[in-house]
Amino acid sequence: VGQGDSILVQLPAGKTMLVDAGDTDAGDTVVSALRSRGVASIDAAVASHAHADHIGGYATVLSQFPVAHFFDSGYPSTSLTYERLLTTIDEKNIRFSTPTAGQTIDLDPAVRIDVLSPDGTTSTEIHDSMLVLRVSYGSVSFLLAGDMAEDLEARIASSLRPTTVLKVGHHGSHSSTSTAFLNAIRPEVAIISVGAGNSYGHPTSQALGRLQAVGAKVYRTDREGTVTVSTDGNTYAVTTE
Repeated sequence: VGQGDSILVQLPAGKTMLVDAGDTDAGDTVVSALRSRGVASIDAAVASHAHADHIGGYATVLSQFPVAHFFDSGYPSTSLTYERLLTTIDEKNIRFSTPTAGQTIDLDPAVRIDVLSPDGTTSTEIHDSMLVLRVSYGSVSFLLAGDMAEDLEARIASSLRPTTVLKVGHHGSHSSTSTAFLNAIRPEVAIISVGAGNSYGHPTSQALGRLQAVGAKVYRTDREGTVTVSTDGNTYAVTTE
């Protein structure tokens, strides 16, 4: 989805969770990707936060797929993109929740989806109020960090533990993926969702260096396209587009 995020989680029992949907111009790409993977409906749609490069594509997705439940960080935004999304959710009568740290999203008894953030703390910074999820299946786990920055990484430190796969925070920004955070989770695989030639300089040399220092194998969507991780809960395999 270029300079944005969109993650499809297909669970063993057949349910699906979509975490973010890229920017507005990525909507058709996400719809096509879902259909190519046999998705007919979405059990859980998640907005990590209300920035357009994470929620813009949802307008197209919600027009094409039935969605059972929408999960949002609950951080208010006055952007037209976010207001339209909330209107669509309301018009389609989609169940809407704003989970907080300590809760779980229950879709499949074999898979645990923990909410690590937000924790109910009032913040003036949207990136400090992210909806951050940890998905665990057997001994394999995934941390979906959205655009999480260092402040939030430190705030959720007590809930961090070793994680197999990290969706790197904020497209590899210098202010995310701190050394302390990486030392706590020790990811084997790090996936950076990032647009080729983006104007932000993502991923930064600082973030890449820190990932290299903990021994993570880095995959970048600007170079390798869609990245797929398949697992049976014991072993996993990574394939790229």
